[in-house]
Amino acid sequence: MFFRPRITRSHKRILEIGPGALPFPLSDVWLDYEFDPEERKLQSGGVEPARGRICVFYSGRRFPFRDGAFDYVIASHVLEHVPWDRLPEFLAEMQRVAPAGYVELPRWPYELFFDVNEHVSTGDVKDQTLYLYRKTCRTPGADLRRVVLGEYRPLRDFVSQNRELFFCHLEWHDQLKAHFCDNDYPAAFDESKLVTILRDEMARMPQERRRVIGSDSLFARLSRKFSRMLRRRPGLNLQDLIPILECPRNRDSVNSDLCDSSGRPVFRESNGDLFLLPDAGVH
Repeated sequence: MFFRPRITRSHKRILEIGPGALPFPLSDVWLDYEFDPEERKLQSGGVEPARGRICVFYSGRRFPFRDGAFDYVIASHVLEHVPWDRLPEFLAEMQRVAPAGYVELPRWPYELFFDVNEHVSTGDVKDQTLYLYRKTCRTPGADLRRVVLGEYRPLRDFVSQNRELFFCHLEWHDQLKAHFCDNDYPAAFDESKLVTILRDEMARMPQERRRVIGSDSLFARLSRKFSRMLRRRPGLNLQDLIPILECPRNRDSVNSDLCDSSGRPVFRESNGDLFLLPDAGVH
């Protein structure tokens, strides 16, 4: 998450979807998709996930929580991984479980540089509306890569100093307004204009900012800081979480790790995580 200070309100119960390695330090529960191990490694970019909260792993499309279970929901660098045809349902699920939230994802210039295979969409925010663009082609960007990689290293350090150019973010309340742009992705590219912008930015960048990120970098210091914060502020325990869970298939409530209506097991706890069992199907 590149814009933590933009989360402007404090909330009693916060759900974070796809927490990754640097989750929001005040989130209470984590939710993640149950990928197979190899796919999980690809989706996370090989980064080890954070620990310190109960993380509910789910499958399917419906979040395993009751309506309005949370006050706030965060999806930072998650939407670009959601299959395009599932995005409307995913956004609806966010609004079902919480009345407010925060989203953050790459804008098209980021994909112009990195063209991440696992990203299926990019975003932008205009007039408090989230615009989502389907990636319908591999990004060109050859000129941009030569400019930046040849004159400025590391590229990721440059990106972190120009976050508004490469990423978009939106805090929403009551309704998450979204517009889906299925065929407009190639029209977003204006490579010559962006080359000029980047050249000007690099000319103003202090030389000391161009060092390779190391163990004493800002990123490393922040990682240690937020890890300590997570240890100091515990999230919800299993007893507090159970009342807001629901069986994801038939929407019945959950009592301990059993579905109320059938008595069949739905969840199991393992090393502080909470996994959906394969037989949590229609009872």
